[in-house]
Formats: sequence, structure tokens, C-alpha cells
Amino acid sequence: LNFPFFDRGPKGSLLHPYAQLPELARPVAAAGFEAALVMRHDFWWGAALTAKAGVPRRVGMAEPLVADWLTDALPQALPVHEAARCLALAELATGVTATQAPPMHFHLTDEERGWADRWLAERAIVGRVLVVHPGAGAAVKLWPVAAWGEALQALTGRVDAVVVTGTPGEAALAAAVVDACPLPAYPLVG
Repeated sequence: LNFPFFDRGPKGSLLHPYAQLPELARPVAAAGFEAALVMRHDFWWGAALTAKAGVPRRVGMAEPLVADWLTDALPQALPVHEAARCLALAELATGVTATQAPPMHFHLTDEERGWADRWLAERAIVGRVLVVHPGAGAAVKLWPVAAWGEALQALTGRVDAVVVTGTPGEAALAAAVVDACPLPAYPLVG
């Protein structure tokens, strides 16, 4: 579903998301879902949609705008990392406790590995390489460039080079972080 306010396009009427709710709830209701897991703590619209669709079990965080739409909720503002909070929600939804942190795997094809090896070799980048992506979907989520410089300074001796990634629209930000980096740093934008 194209959730209102999350498409990053031009914003219409403030009433539009409310008006869309019944229409978008119909296909959700027709799918016959048994449960919905609202992973974002403030996603009132998603919680309202699942309630309107009649999903019998709706699990999320007990945030003020969200809690009334849920059947099961974790306490508000758990002071833990977002990944741990999401695991706690999954545990509440399933009754299964994670006994260890799930493995973090990002599988690359041989073609992708070859491209990366060539890109690094063309720049004579060797050793321990850290990749950072300083961009974000909203300005409120951006970390100051100076803070990136401080964080990367703290990694001196533990990292040999830094690759700073970004979308074409983040080229200036990536260049600023490269300039602020006290280690050999390379932009990879686009």
C-alpha cells in the first residue's frame, strides 16, 4: 500500500490520509489476515488501517496515537536499540523468544563482488574498509558532518579507509563527509 505521508511526494490535504483509510482497508480485509505487526512505534495510520480492516490481532508499541488501535502492545518508549525493540514486538506477536541475535547476512553475487573488487583496486584501497552512508530520508534524521568526522577520527588505527556512499542527490553531503574524514576517504555516489 502507498501509505499517505510516506511517499515523499507532494503533500495534499491533511484530511486525505483519513479519507483513504476505508478504501485501502478493503483489500486488507479481503486478504483475511490473522495478525498485523506494526513495527514503527508512531505509525498510527497503519495501526488504524489494520483495525478498520478487522485484523483480529494487532501488535505494536503503546504510543499514545497508536495504542488505541492495537490489541497487544509493548510499553511505550522501550529504552533499547530499534532492532531489539522490533525483536521484542516479534516475540510478543509470536510467543517465540530469540535466544541469540539473528545473523546479519547480506549476500552478494559474484558479479557484485567483482565490481567492488575492481572499484577498490582502481583506487588502490586495501586493508580494513568501512562504508558509511550519511544520508537519510528526512533532514531530521541527518547527523552533522562534524559528528561524522569525530566518529571516523575515533576509528583511526582500526580502519584503513572509508567509503562514503550516497544517492546522486546526496553528492554534496558525501563530499563533505569525505572532507571531514581524517582517514583516506572515497566517495561512492550514485
